[in-house]
Amino acid sequence: MTADPAAGTAGETTGDTTVDAAGEPVLTAAGLSVHTSTGRLLDDVTLTVRAGELLAIVGPNGAGKSTLLAALAGDRPAPRTRTTGEVSLFGRPVGSYRPGALARLRAVLPQSGTPRFPFTVSDVVRLGRAPWPPDRDRDDAAVGTALAIADVAHLTARRCTDLSGGEQARVSLARVLAQDAPVLLLDEPTAALDLRHTENVLMTARRMADAGRAVVVVVHDLNLAAVHATTVAVLAGGRLRALGSPAEALTSTILTETYDHPVTVIDHPLRPVRLVLPGGLPAGQPLPPQSPEA
Repeated sequence: MTADPAAGTAGETTGDTTVDAAGEPVLTAAGLSVHTSTGRLLDDVTLTVRAGELLAIVGPNGAGKSTLLAALAGDRPAPRTRTTGEVSLFGRPVGSYRPGALARLRAVLPQSGTPRFPFTVSDVVRLGRAPWPPDRDRDDAAVGTALAIADVAHLTARRCTDLSGGEQARVSLARVLAQDAPVLLLDEPTAALDLRHTENVLMTARRMADAGRAVVVVVHDLNLAAVHATTVAVLAGGRLRALGSPAEALTSTILTETYDHPVTVIDHPLRPVRLVLPGGLPAGQPLPPQSPEA
């Protein structure tokens, strides 16, 4: 699939799209800040996502992770929110694309995006094909592949309102995969998933990056980032605290400071990756007594 952002006029693309060569800049943020009346949600964030890269965004609650992903996606800011800096997609301001063209270039999985009306799983996943000109064979192939990858092919006739939270999350992922865009932006895609499906999501994201797509994923599990990501962005207080390979960004010093909690990083005993272990009370040690005023 390709992306030719110069095709068409006024931000429209035509025909198929192709993925840029691995290593080529695809999505960039330059001096990106997001302000509200109560403070800054993002503060002067600059980063580049390249074709073939899986960027994991990590950080504590309220760090600005979802705000950053939304800005990268080109979502309209909330009322009374001011955004400064630039976000570019395939070398053009992300805001210059018309909605249909933008949807053919980047697919977004929000934290909560499953329809709350009784569509079947098949119907919901097929919504991912809406940005593309109708082509039954291609649409059927994209939907079938997405259903299989997300492990929901056996649920196609079920109504989404009858599914568990984890099943709904996988259906939402399948819809995004069916969109077949060269850029994937996933916000906490593993939040409701069990161990097997969590690993499947991150392995799928990495395979797509290896195939030439640019993938950005917000995750809370630091070990998922350490194992699967090619690049990690550590956010705290709306600022980038670290940006680099997992070995560079996920260090004990950086994570302890970022999370305000002891963190130990060690080599995995079986794989050439790091393991992130939170510190705290040793197993079996009682909690300290509370003061009478507590």
